[in-house]
Amino acid sequence: MSRTTWPLRFLGFAAWYVKLLLTSYAVLIADELSPGQRSTPGIVRLPTACRTEFEATSLAVLISLTPGTMAFSFRGDAEGAASRRDRTWTLHVHGMYHPDREELRAELHDLEHRVLAALRPGGFVPAGAAA
Repeated sequence: MSRTTWPLRFLGFAAWYVKLLLTSYAVLIADELSPGQRSTPGIVRLPTACRTEFEATSLAVLISLTPGTMAFSFRGDAEGAASRRDRTWTLHVHGMYHPDREELRAELHDLEHRVLAALRPGGFVPAGAAA
């Protein structure tokens, strides 16, 4: 990915996130209007690929803005890091409609990868993916 595509990636992310918000609100409204409880809450620990406090905070805020999810803690671990930039960030996230923790974790990693691709001028390639 190049720096020239950064504005387009950011706009693409914004459009994708609006769609995610609308879908999440629809699920939440359907649950509220139907009898009984359909939610299946769960909590996951989410190690991230965030390099900076800004990236980790942005991810936590976007998760919390999405209906049905809430990031309730995040921690930057500098142990073993050569610099502040090498710090690892971990989030703890509550999800209302995810009976499978791995499914919730996968959806959160998808959001994380999209956020990082939109925020980083040079783009983002997940670890283990072909560059």
